[in-house]
Amino acid sequence: MADDTKTPLFDDEALGLLDELMRERHGAALKLGETLHLEAWAEEGACYTTLLLRNADESLYYPMEARVAVAAGEAPGAGVAASPQVASRAEAGKLLVDALDYSLGQYLRGDRDVYLTIDWSELRFGEHVIQARGQVLNRKLERMADAILEAAGGIPDEDDEL
Repeated sequence: MADDTKTPLFDDEALGLLDELMRERHGAALKLGETLHLEAWAEEGACYTTLLLRNADESLYYPMEARVAVAAGEAPGAGVAASPQVASRAEAGKLLVDALDYSLGQYLRGDRDVYLTIDWSELRFGEHVIQARGQVLNRKLERMADAILEAAGGIPDEDDEL
């Protein structure tokens, strides 16, 4: 991780095992070439996880994110849901991984039409309240559009004459 303020919630071995577990749980619903990757960290009194579902050319790129404040005594980062029942980073990490695992299952079983909201929104998961968001992107198409715009000289400003 490039950001020194981030503290990993799991070591590399544990993350590898979690990635493998996710593939085992959801592998039958994944399409050829799709992969899953999990990241989890803590910073500023809150814990965060990202579960990325993507394919090789990134025509499917779906980062699902979740966050929660840890312990009532720690000040969460701006806008982070405070769930005082989450007493430790370890508990928060497990909670967030479980929540994203559940959300991925809903997405895959719902004909890929069940999405997290684009903006952070509260999500009740068991007895806890976390925040989650996600957005399905087509990065391949975005790169193609960027190349076309660059070849055409970019997007004109509003003040430019056509």
